Amino acid sequence: MPEAKSEAQRFDVTPFFQACWQGKLWIVVSVVCAVAIGAFYAMSLPDIYRAEIVAAPTEEAQGGGQLSGQLGGLATLAGVNVGQGQVDKAAQALEILQSRQFLYDFIKRHDAAVSLMAAKGWDPETNELIIDQDIYLKSTNEWLREPKNNRSSQPTAWEMTSLIRDRILYVEQDQRTGIIRLSVEFYSPDLAQQWVSAILQDLNEIMRERDLKESEQSIRYLEEQMLTISLISMQQVFSQLIEKQMQTMMLANARAEYIFTTLDPALAPETKASPHRPVIIILFGFLGIFIGVLAALIKYFLWNNKTT
Repeated sequence: MPEAKSEAQRFDVTPFFQACWQGKLWIVVSVVCAVAIGAFYAMSLPDIYRAEIVAAPTEEAQGGGQLSGQLGGLATLAGVNVGQGQVDKAAQALEILQSRQFLYDFIKRHDAAVSLMAAKGWDPETNELIIDQDIYLKSTNEWLREPKNNRSSQPTAWEMTSLIRDRILYVEQDQRTGIIRLSVEFYSPDLAQQWVSAILQDLNEIMRERDLKESEQSIRYLEEQMLTISLISMQQVFSQLIEKQMQTMMLANARAEYIFTTLDPALAPETKASPHRPVIIILFGFLGIFIGVLAALIKYFLWNNKTT
């Protein structure tokens, strides 16, 4: 019996409830303050909008065709790439999409540096970004931010591309179908829609130009080699290789959406994607309860120790 009694005393939660009851004012004040702080913090956060585009790889993006398989070995011997044994173009394109070089070229091409690094919100009435005047002065086109970590006032390519990778551009791919979902999150819904559409367009254009350049170089090389070969059978093989490269050029010139074709174009979103203000306020409320209960327990046990 004494052991059972000691166990009951050990797990007695009565002091906990007594402490909470005696410190109920502390708990209430703590919750109210935490909720108020949470509400202020949540309301201070700018709205973020997400624009999304869905695209599928084209046939050209998924590797070579029948001719590539038949002539792949000979093409390799001839020093020409017809797609056999290579990573498919869609996979290459996705790697290029997330490369710093592509992202930095995108920033320069679309003059996005100020929007990326100096914007702090969006005014729906004027449909314009709110620029932080402590970072960038629009009237003089001057960067004013304080240089840190051996960086100048003007943002570096590393900073801007890191920001896009970490907080703005999101890429998802269905491994079974190859369908990709590109998303851009930003303060302005219109700019988010424009950027995500432009990213896919630029990616297709870059891949198209790469293939055109490669095919042109291959055709010149094959034509030069044909002049040095006397065997008719080998000349026929080289003619087929040239035909393959000309097919690539024809398709590249005919398709604007060369690697990825749009299934669902991006629209300017009308509802924000974040922040989730009610969730933030609720979390602050739970934090207030925890702090209030902790303070009540400390006060209760310190007071009891003094009286005993």
